[in-house]
Amino acid sequence: MSIKPITQPAFFEIRKLLNLNSGIALNDDHAYLVETRLSDLGNEMGVATFGELFDRVRTNPKEMLPKIIHRLSTHETFWFRDKSFWNTLEKLILPKMFERLRLGTHRIRVWSAGCSTGQEPYSLAILIDELCQQRGTPTDINRFSILATDISEVVISTAKTAQYNTFDIERGLSKCRQNNYFIQQEKNNWKLREDICRRVEFRQINLIEDFTKKVGPFDIVLCRNVIIYFSPDFKKKFISKLVQVLANEGILFFGASESLRGYSEQLRISEFEGGFYYQRS
Repeated sequence: MSIKPITQPAFFEIRKLLNLNSGIALNDDHAYLVETRLSDLGNEMGVATFGELFDRVRTNPKEMLPKIIHRLSTHETFWFRDKSFWNTLEKLILPKMFERLRLGTHRIRVWSAGCSTGQEPYSLAILIDELCQQRGTPTDINRFSILATDISEVVISTAKTAQYNTFDIERGLSKCRQNNYFIQQEKNNWKLREDICRRVEFRQINLIEDFTKKVGPFDIVLCRNVIIYFSPDFKKKFISKLVQVLANEGILFFGASESLRGYSEQLRISEFEGGFYYQRS
């Protein structure tokens, strides 16, 4: 028997639960999204209504909450997403980081927050490796550390495998990079080179927690297409915490459609060839 259509009271309860435990805010017209993404879970649990599913979450939050949050989070990602961002990294920000290394900085620390299945941090590791090769300093890649985190253990587990099917590989990845950095294991399965995999550490972190005690300071923080899903109140608190984990002269990136207007006076925005980045004011 399939679960019945979601009622408004059940939607409101699930929406509140999601916001309190992840910071993600659903609009009043998102009941269809909850119904679509949680119907399979409801059928799997053998419940007849979304009200019953909510009761299961309340009585067994340790097991059920991660499942709810994973299904209601957006995990859209692909390789080298947003050309202006990668152009800014390649031409401006990473050259600054290489200069810091030349002047004696021991290590450059990067955080990819909301990394999903790993395409963003792995793209960064590939770009850093390419630049190290071009500069004739291949071992400099050892002086970069990349932390990649996500709220979902499911996508973190997928990212750690560094294995992707052909469809996912071809989303944003050039043939040149595919041939240089991936090994085809089967007809529809590609594995990232192990030396590049080792450049990224994956960890599950819920951004609603006080992560300032767990991570940082970082020279570069990538928090792209994350805050767009947060409630206004949580967004303000979250951005304040992000500033705390920025190193001196640290660089912060948000998604192209994400604005900090009205949310932070602690950061100043700069532009480079159509790409935008932030630093402490």
